[in-house]
Amino acid sequence: INNFQNEKITIFNYSKQFFLTFDKYKKFVDYCNEFLKNKQNRSVYVFGASYNTQFLLSFGLNIAKIDGIIDNCSDKHGHFLYGYDLKIFSPDVLSSSDSCVILKNGYYSDEIRDQLLKINSTLTIL
Repeated sequence: INNFQNEKITIFNYSKQFFLTFDKYKKFVDYCNEFLKNKQNRSVYVFGASYNTQFLLSFGLNIAKIDGIIDNCSDKHGHFLYGYDLKIFSPDVLSSSDSCVILKNGYYSDEIRDQLLKINSTLTIL
């Protein structure tokens, strides 16, 4: 006996949300690139050695202005972001420098921001 015979199935169309998300990423990358034009002597890192960073780079984040990737996973430290020549560092690298961190990490952005500002309260976070 199939208990699902009379069950109604609803299919949602998420294409509008999908393209809105793309637009948000593109606008964020454009904003970051404008900031990076005038970075002066500060070091610039992207937080997260993951698909989010690869997504930002694929949307045109100026890789030439990025000094590396910051990640909490110690297993990744000293390695490179897959597909890129960007070395991965511990967040501790931020402790004694005039640095900027590009942070686009979804659910945990607030917690990551708090963590980074505890390491260096003068940090610029985009």
